[in-house]
Order: sequence, then C-alpha cells, then structure tokens
Amino acid sequence: MSAWLEIKYLKQISSRLSLWTEKKVSPHMSICKCPQCGDSQSNKRKRRGYFLEKEGSIFFYCHNCSYAASFYNFLKQFDPFVFKQFVMEKYQGSDRQERAQIKKVVIPKQSIKKKSILDDLPKVIELDDDHIAKEYILSRKLPEKHNGMFYYADSFFKWASSNTDKFEYKEGSRDHPRIIIPWMNEKKEIFGYQARSMNGEDPKYYTILLNEHYDKVFGMDRVDVNKKIYCVEGPIDSLCIPNCVAVGSSALTTFDDSSKNVVFVWDNERRNKEIVKMIGEALRSGKSTFIPPETYFHKDLNEALQHGMMPDALVKMIDENTYRGASGIMKLNKWKRS
Repeated sequence: MSAWLEIKYLKQISSRLSLWTEKKVSPHMSICKCPQCGDSQSNKRKRRGYFLEKEGSIFFYCHNCSYAASFYNFLKQFDPFVFKQFVMEKYQGSDRQERAQIKKVVIPKQSIKKKSILDDLPKVIELDDDHIAKEYILSRKLPEKHNGMFYYADSFFKWASSNTDKFEYKEGSRDHPRIIIPWMNEKKEIFGYQARSMNGEDPKYYTILLNEHYDKVFGMDRVDVNKKIYCVEGPIDSLCIPNCVAVGSSALTTFDDSSKNVVFVWDNERRNKEIVKMIGEALRSGKSTFIPPETYFHKDLNEALQHGMMPDALVKMIDENTYRGASGIMKLNKWKRS
C-alpha cells in the first residue's frame, strides 16, 4: 500500500502529538514526544518518537521506551474514531485502485519453502550439560516444556548479519555468542528474535524485528485470545505462567486491545518513576493492572519462580492483586511508598 493515505491521517492527528514536526517528505520522517511514555521527564523539549516510511508503509518507534507499531496499530490505539475513518477510506475509497492492482498479481502455484534462519543453529537443550548457555536456561527454572525453544549462536554477529542489515560482519571480525529467543506469530512463523549475551556483553539484549508489519509482541504463537491474557515486560518472564505475552520493554499497554481480557504485570520496581507513572496511567484508563502485595519482594516473575514459587501460585497472587480505577490508584500510592 502507498504510504500517502497513512501520512494523510498522521497529519490529521499531528496537532495532538506533542511537538510533532515533519523532518523529511520522501521517504517520510517526522518526530514527536512519545504518547506512550511521555518521553524525557527532565527535558520537556526532547522528542524520541519517530514516524518512518519503509516499504510503502509508516511505522512508529520510540527510542526512549522502545514502543514500536505499524501506523495502523498506532492509530487504532491513539484514536479509535479516526482509525475507523482511516479503515473505511483504506478499503472502500481511495485505495480501491491499489487493491485492484494487487489482485492482478499472479501467484505461482508452487513455491519453494523458505529455509528458516534457525536451521543452522543448535537448540540450547541439545548442548552439553556444562555449556554456559544450557546452564543459564536451566537455571531459570522455567516449565520444562519451554526449554526446547531456545537456540544458540556461537558467532552472533556472523549469524545475525545473514538475516538482518542491522549488523555488519567481516570474516575475522570480533564476535561473541548469544542465546537466541525466537518471536513467532499466530501461525508459528518467525518474525523476529531476541539475543541474550552470555559473557556480560553490552547490551544484554538485542531485539530484532525481521518483519515490522507484526506488532512487537512475544508469545502470540502460544496465547489463547479467548482466555485471560497476562502481559509482562520480558519474554523469559512470559514463560513463567500460562497464557502470557511480553512486549520486550516497559511499554506494556502497546499490547492493549479492548476486545481482549488483559492483565498488565509490570516488574516490581516501585522506585522507578517511569514504571509508577505507566501503572498510574493504566489504572486511570480502567486497565486491569497487577500491584504487588507487601509480601512479594521479587523483581519479576522469573525471579519468583527461581525462588520456589510455582506458576499456579504466581497466577493466584496476580489475580488476587489486580486492580483498576480509583481503588487501584489508592493501592499504587501505598505500594510506591512502602
């Protein structure tokens, strides 16, 4: 699809995007304060939210909270009313000619199955018992059924440069190993991955999207959308309890969908002003949000699992300490001061 329609609606809502400025016409680039995290609290003029045109579509990315979304999903959350107008015009109006052209494309009857980028990597569970990657995964004490989903790249930059242009590698260049955590869509097709360092390399995690048309959500291949869904920050934490997804950052409400029963579970960081602010915003907008009880001292779900809590006990604790609205704000104020 041509990006012109998305740019049209982006400019329509631009007056409500704080400090929005168009920096480049073609390909489009504009910046604003991120509406998800509010951007910098110390510098009110700082703008780290970017709208970028890529392959005929507009994408949003925040360099502060890592919120990433297609313009379609950004607008759906930002203004549902304008979103409906956008969808109607996209599919019924001025996009008709484009759709007619798309229908003319002849799809071959036979197609060659693409080789997965994971085919050349060993699974962590298949490594020797004393291998650092296997020891790390087993130390997480995840439900055993999840241990087979992790892969190991002995030369990460060499491997990653073969599937993304975000890294460059020349034979003989300095490299290091990482654990690879695949991100799958509902059809169990890989659209991205997270790479965890093994020996203290910085950053600890790389998150790579191979197909930016998908929302940055880990676990959609496992979740049942007809049941209560728990949303957390990190992929490993999402494996600690049933029917849980992760967004790879603290911007949990990027997964928000009014058609789903979602409980947001932030890390237990009461001294983190950004986390406290996001929890408050979620509660005020009526979103179901977990606020840790006084007896819960673990930083996140995986730490709780490592210290002996069982998945069922974690779910029970979350459900018993889920709040929304005014009662949640009262609980939040008590929690952040304790």
